[in-house]
Amino acid sequence: MGRSEGSSRLALLPVAVPSAVGVASALLAAWRVPSAYTHAAVVGALVSAIGTATLAFSARRRVRSGEVGRASLEAEVAQLDRKVKAQAEQLRAAMTTDELTGVLNRSAFLQRLDEAFTRDERLGKPLAILYLDVEGFREINRRHSRLGGDTVLRHVAHVLQGVSRGTDFVGRLGGDEFAVILAECADPSPVVDRLLVALDAPPPGEKLDKIAVAVGAVRVEEPMRGMDYAEVFREAEAALQSVRGKGTSLCARRTLAGKTAKTPSR
Repeated sequence: MGRSEGSSRLALLPVAVPSAVGVASALLAAWRVPSAYTHAAVVGALVSAIGTATLAFSARRRVRSGEVGRASLEAEVAQLDRKVKAQAEQLRAAMTTDELTGVLNRSAFLQRLDEAFTRDERLGKPLAILYLDVEGFREINRRHSRLGGDTVLRHVAHVLQGVSRGTDFVGRLGGDEFAVILAECADPSPVVDRLLVALDAPPPGEKLDKIAVAVGAVRVEEPMRGMDYAEVFREAEAALQSVRGKGTSLCARRTLAGKTAKTPSR
């Protein structure tokens, strides 16, 4: 094997390897996240990865035959590499994002929550979880159709992203249920207050009433004391249930210290 041929093979590695990884990631995504949106992204990733690999090895053949020089090959490889990275980013987004609202989907949110628990346990920092749903969402769908319901969900997601901090994570858990991770948070009240104020006005430009939400806010004082996120979610859901169905925005706040929950307050 000549030097030029060896160089051309090395030049193709940045494209060939990501292409193989793209195929594997696409197949994994199809298995882990069975949704139409993800399947479309998976098909795109497969086509892109296979096509990129084909073009890359075609470029290598052209170098060996003398059709193009090494500089031209490197330019083509760089362009293909950018395409592979862009497709990988699209696939990552499809695997982690709720297609309707643009926030984290359920599986990605739970992964972030697990990571937040691990980090704050190591640092000895408090954290908080907000768990909420839309009051009367079935009635909204009945009166305004599911398209109106979708508008409400997108608006709630947008508001949650706007009132939370840059280090927080917002996710849609399913239906009209959302959750927010407030890492290193000693008091979730400011975020809750901003949320209720922001939702006091209806979605702009829509013939919808203002949106009411029931919120369960749980502050975890010491994550290191043998607690996992499933326990915190149970507490948050219990807090949410205590204010659900009232027809107005309410928040039940609870604090967990170790394994003991304090009396909820509203």
